[in-house]
Amino acid sequence: MSPTSFPQANKEHFFIVGAQRSGTTYLYELLESHPDVAMAKPVKPEPKWFLDPQKVTKGAAVWEQTLFPGTQARVLGEKGTSYIEYPLVADSILSYFPQARFVVIVREPIARAVSNYRFSVGNGLEKLPLEQALTLEAEKRPFDTAKISVSPYSYLHRGIYADYLEAWMNRVPQEKVHLVVLEELVRDKSLEGLCAFLGIAPYHPQNMDKLVNAATEPMPDIPERLRKDLARYFEGPNHRLEKLLGRPLDLWRK
Repeated sequence: MSPTSFPQANKEHFFIVGAQRSGTTYLYELLESHPDVAMAKPVKPEPKWFLDPQKVTKGAAVWEQTLFPGTQARVLGEKGTSYIEYPLVADSILSYFPQARFVVIVREPIARAVSNYRFSVGNGLEKLPLEQALTLEAEKRPFDTAKISVSPYSYLHRGIYADYLEAWMNRVPQEKVHLVVLEELVRDKSLEGLCAFLGIAPYHPQNMDKLVNAATEPMPDIPERLRKDLARYFEGPNHRLEKLLGRPLDLWRK
């Protein structure tokens, strides 16, 4: 079966490709509640279909039948938070679905880094205290690539969103990439722009206020010195992201 063959050619496809600990599961559930949308199952663990070369060779029909059994939805979406760190994934996805759309959701990077740290601690992957873990040196630690697709320690670089977006936009037409800012989504409680991008009717989910996939570890206190260091570290990358967006991210400055 060829990669571009699939059971129902009238379906449309999109992929939430990241960023990790930026509200991807929250966005997944909001979109799953739309009557025209089906999201790939399971949500945990993520299928990560396009990170497995053996799965990719099985073709689009098997992808659909495996992740969306029995669905009648017109629009199919898969969430893979590791995808953003593997821009070559875009080539595999587009070989299946040349018209696929891609969604990236980002979060204020200090909050994202701390959430990532809490997640790693809660999953038994992190032993260092916060101040030691959130350093460039600590990010270089090895990890078990047979068990984890991306580093559990990439607290800082994972928040330099412009690096990942630029790599993806080198492979995907810019009009096929939509960026959601978590803080704006939570504030505005609106999916209007995303619905327009995906070609689905606008709607107001009932679960907009639902807490999803929260870290099990309590929020650690961030020493003021560390917060200032992180703010300086992310200042330039945030400006780069604003240029890509063509607008300021004022909510990240509060």
